[in-house]
Amino acid sequence: MESQYVLTNKGEYLAQVEDVESPWGFYLADEEQSWPGGFGIAASWKIIHPEKVPSRVRKRLGWLVER
Repeated sequence: MESQYVLTNKGEYLAQVEDVESPWGFYLADEEQSWPGGFGIAASWKIIHPEKVPSRVRKRLGWLVER
């Protein structure tokens, strides 16, 4: 899995970051917090192609995706 961006049902952009130690294999994160497996942040979310992510979001979360 590659790290990527997701959009929650609340309209928030987050980074989906690979985590091989997690039972879910990833966590969702912003610059302040992370949610293993995405639990606790949104009822649903979808992966967004990087070209469709606003540049302000890529600047804010890019360091998480580029790990």
